[in-house]
This record gives sequence, structure tokens and C-alpha cells, in this order.
Amino acid sequence: MIDVAIVGGGPAGLLSASLVADAGLEAVVLEDHQDIGAPTHCTGLVSLEIAEFVKIPDETILGGVTRARLIGPGGGHADTRWAPPGKERLFVLDRAAFDRDLAERAKRPG
Repeated sequence: MIDVAIVGGGPAGLLSASLVADAGLEAVVLEDHQDIGAPTHCTGLVSLEIAEFVKIPDETILGGVTRARLIGPGGGHADTRWAPPGKERLFVLDRAAFDRDLAERAKRPG
């Protein structure tokens, strides 16, 4: 018997499914795409604060971000830097691999 139905197999839905399974309940994730993580819908840019909610596997981290250039519709731009090199607070993840890892975690407990 299914205890919880979760709509959407993105990070929020998969993390929710994992937490439901950890609580000993059975969840089903309803996703409109055949494969978890495909197609990728975002850049994978995340802040370190995500680690408060879920462990980020090292193999899914593509790199750290310490600077950015924001370009407006008229072509104007603003450059910003933060954190010294080696102290990245923003990371780029392989979103497909990250989503698949979350799905595997949700399946493990039950």
C-alpha cells in the first residue's frame, strides 16, 4: 500500500521521497519523463546551503564558482566576485547525476 504520492521527480520530489522512505513509509514518485534527470531543466548552480538538506556526492560537483558576470537585456553588465579561491560557496552540479543519486537514495530504504 502506498502511503504518500509525490508529484515530480526533480530534486524536491526525490528528496521528499527519500525522507518519506527513511520514516518507514512507502512513497511513489509520479514523473512525466521516462528517465530521472533527463531532460535537465536548469544549470545546476547551487549554493553550499543545499548541504543542510542533502549530501552532495563529490562526483556530481563539476566545479566551484567565485565570480559572475550578469548581462542585462540592453547589453550592460555587472561583474561580481565572492569568496577567495578555494573557498567556493557556489557550485555547479551535474544535475542529471545529482537527480539519479537522489532517486537511488529514495529507493534504498524501501
